[in-house]
Amino acid sequence: LESIYQDTVKNNDSIHLTIDDDESDCYNSVGHLMWQLRYQALPTVCCVVAATSYAPGHGSTVIMSAVVASSVCSGSVLGGLAAGWVVSYLVDRALFACIRFGVPATMTNILVAGC
Repeated sequence: LESIYQDTVKNNDSIHLTIDDDESDCYNSVGHLMWQLRYQALPTVCCVVAATSYAPGHGSTVIMSAVVASSVCSGSVLGGLAAGWVVSYLVDRALFACIRFGVPATMTNILVAGC
């Protein structure tokens, strides 16, 4: 967005913006989209797919855990795959620990999904 707005002038309480109509903004926004896909979306998708492949019986709980875990591996597809495997490995253990300590089912889903 910074490349779209050329000037920002503050006058007391109002902000006046001058929009630059240069065509290079289109290419810059496409580059920004590609950056988002490469560094955030792709590792998240790899993490979710790996987690659901290794622990298919847990459904939405493992998907939520994988999305949380994928925030650690921004820009790394291998990191996303590793995080997905770790999530699928830890989901069973976290569920078992919650059962042993008598945690209610709703709280167990919240705890396991946030691990």
